[in-house]
Amino acid sequence: MNPIRKKKLETSILRELAQLIIRQQNKDDRIEFVTVQAIELRKDFSSAKVHLSFFGTEDSKHQCYKAILANLNYFQSTIGRNLRLRYTPRLTLCIVENLDILNDNENINKLNDLQNLHDNKKQKL
Repeated sequence: MNPIRKKKLETSILRELAQLIIRQQNKDDRIEFVTVQAIELRKDFSSAKVHLSFFGTEDSKHQCYKAILANLNYFQSTIGRNLRLRYTPRLTLCIVENLDILNDNENINKLNDLQNLHDNKKQKL
């Protein structure tokens, strides 16, 4: 699939999910101090891995995770409706403990993209 379309869809889902969590925060007291770090879409757009980080005590992190997990189907259907997607990716949660790991993966992806661009330019010459 087109990597530009994939990146746009990932950022749109990230933005929409963050807004939904903020709105749900007002309704559910268990949701607090959560950050949506990144979205990883599969190549066929059938599922998306949501990277979340939680702040606070272990008990509050666990309660917040359970609240988001309970509302996951609502988030998925609302994202599909708001973004007008024909097929909404199935959301799966992934807890990020170490933020450096996520940044390293992004840097590796950027380096791979630069390498691919460089290879494509060589082939054209």
